[in-house]
Amino acid sequence: GVLDIVCDFIVYGGLVFAFAVYDAGKARSAAFLIFCFIGPISSFLAYAIIAAKKGINNNIRGVKSFYYLGGICEGTETSLILILMCLFPDTFDIISIVYGFLCILTTIGRSYAAYIDFA
Repeated sequence: GVLDIVCDFIVYGGLVFAFAVYDAGKARSAAFLIFCFIGPISSFLAYAIIAAKKGINNNIRGVKSFYYLGGICEGTETSLILILMCLFPDTFDIISIVYGFLCILTTIGRSYAAYIDFA
């Protein structure tokens, strides 16, 4: 489970970073998206840590290595977005901005869930 999530996050950030390296004109959008990735990643992992400490598990989505809290921006959605960026690189800026804001909404939702569940 650990290797899976670490590799996911490295690929997500690495691919976006590659766009910035290849085309400096995309650097601001890439930086924004990488910044926005931090929220869903950290809120996901923080929730899982607290859930583990409290002995809470969630098998609704199948048996996982650790608690799996959903959100708007999860692995499948992020993979699809990255594929769209690769297929249509001219849309990178708009996709980055839109998906970045969806990441922010995911972070807010997960933070609220943590507040409700653990406060």
